[in-house]
Amino acid sequence: MRLLAGEYPSPAARLRYFDRLEVQLRTISGIEDASMASAIPVDGGRSQSIEIEGKPGPSDAEEPVQFLTAGSDYFRVVRASAISGRDFDDGDHVAALPVSIVNQSFAARFWPGEQPLGKRLRPTVGNTPGEWRTVVGVVPNIMQGNPLRQQFRPVVYVPFRQEPAERRAFFLVRTGMPPEQVARAVQAGVQKLDPDVILEDFTTLKASFAFRRDRMDLGHAELGKHAAVAPIFALMALLLAAIGLTAVIAHSVSQRTKEIGVRMAIGAAPHDIRRLIFREGMRPAALGLIVGLTVSLAVNRILQSQLVGVSPYDPVTLATASLVLILVALLACHIPSRRALRVDPAVALRHD
Repeated sequence: MRLLAGEYPSPAARLRYFDRLEVQLRTISGIEDASMASAIPVDGGRSQSIEIEGKPGPSDAEEPVQFLTAGSDYFRVVRASAISGRDFDDGDHVAALPVSIVNQSFAARFWPGEQPLGKRLRPTVGNTPGEWRTVVGVVPNIMQGNPLRQQFRPVVYVPFRQEPAERRAFFLVRTGMPPEQVARAVQAGVQKLDPDVILEDFTTLKASFAFRRDRMDLGHAELGKHAAVAPIFALMALLLAAIGLTAVIAHSVSQRTKEIGVRMAIGAAPHDIRRLIFREGMRPAALGLIVGLTVSLAVNRILQSQLVGVSPYDPVTLATASLVLILVALLACHIPSRRALRVDPAVALRHD
């Protein structure tokens, strides 16, 4: 949501409104928890260089970390309660001790093998350092600021009430009600407090993890076009492979009509003939699958930058692709096998 500058000119006025709205949302039937933040999961926060107490200052080559402001119960709403230490609470206001919470990725990068609780850090803007903040908690990694959803970046969370409130903020609620119903109730609650407040978007956390071009830079947004076209080419390749395999097996059956007739004449059962056809058909399919998986594991590392939201070695993806190819190969063998079972031994023995 976004507040009008004329009606809420100061950070204090904006914070008072956000506090009132949070109380209003908690009174809505069906809402279990509510909190506010400067960004939702997946979206990026404010990138800043940092200084760690007792360590050398930040260098120009060091990658900035993300800073997000979060309200009380934020981590409970997103189901990511502190692994060690505590979450933010109502006591973390502007007059209290400046505190922060870091994610696991931050702790592993800056304090490997150490206990982060009680350590201090501060953001720096140019040569101007911010205030020291004491780490009071470590939370699980939440995907934040990575358009390709490939890695968890270091994140520092700051209490919402210890930072000057911006005109734009996000409210998160947890509920068991349908999203559309909750959206209507929230909109009514917002309008009740101030009809001039602009509500920009309603979405679910699940939807926020989807590929959204409007939240990406131009280079990453182009991947959306490739992602839309790739399944079409994949289906075409799968169809051509199925047709090719069916044609090859059908040709093999026609060339072996006499052999099949002889086998049936001397007592071969239908399942023996079917096993023969499927063995010949599945052998090249199995060989192609082994070679394909081997090559894909090697090529995926090169194409890692083009993969969105999936690891190059994702076991579910590899297993699903293999299963689809096996099913297609079985179907391709089924049609020629039915034709082979209809061969009349007497006619087949006269076949030349």
